[in-house]
Amino acid sequence: MDGPDQTTAHVAQAGSWRALVLATAPIVWDHAVRRGTRWQAIDASEAAFLNLADGLGETGDSDVETILLAEADEAMRLVQAATWRTPRPIIVNDDGPPASLTETAARAVDLRIDDATRFAVAETADVSGGADVVVPWRDSGEGFGGALISWFRRYALGDQRLDVSLLTDAARRVLLHPTPGVEDCWVRTPEGPLALDRDDLGYWRGIDVPEVPLSFAVAQVGGGVVTTEWVTV
Repeated sequence: MDGPDQTTAHVAQAGSWRALVLATAPIVWDHAVRRGTRWQAIDASEAAFLNLADGLGETGDSDVETILLAEADEAMRLVQAATWRTPRPIIVNDDGPPASLTETAARAVDLRIDDATRFAVAETADVSGGADVVVPWRDSGEGFGGALISWFRRYALGDQRLDVSLLTDAARRVLLHPTPGVEDCWVRTPEGPLALDRDDLGYWRGIDVPEVPLSFAVAQVGGGVVTTEWVTV
């Protein structure tokens, strides 16, 4: 549980973050909306703020806007490549970013603080991004049953590897396949964690995965928690 000093620091950090969101959300939104449709822009913008919040403490003040725009570009690339997706229903105000974007962005640092509290066994680490495949392809292997895999990405951190597949046959299903030595896997969303069940083949499976920025988490046996960057798929 947080002590008084730590709680005070969290409150101060959250206040500074909200000020940053108010200053930069219009810039990120304008940048993203010039590169895609408005529903794609809100997904890309949300992912940008979530990733920046996960990297707090590693970013200099002068780098914030550059990092946000780069994260929005990467998220836009992914969402535009996932051609099977349907637009998210959003209300867009021409005078500025949609309310849902600023709400998610403002809560991003709170999500990071919640993670740090929950994963007190060790400091949460990032997994380096690897190759991703966003072109639909079909796998006939036993683990997938011939389902259509619309997105795949491999992450790596040292000897640890995490393969993530998103399947879109009857429902949006996600499969996480880590290397040995993993105690738990789950999906992070802006609204909270999505629990997964482990099958006999060693895959962690979830169903009805929401179409929002997602991050994937791995708890290692006897160690800490590893989380990926936020992506929109």
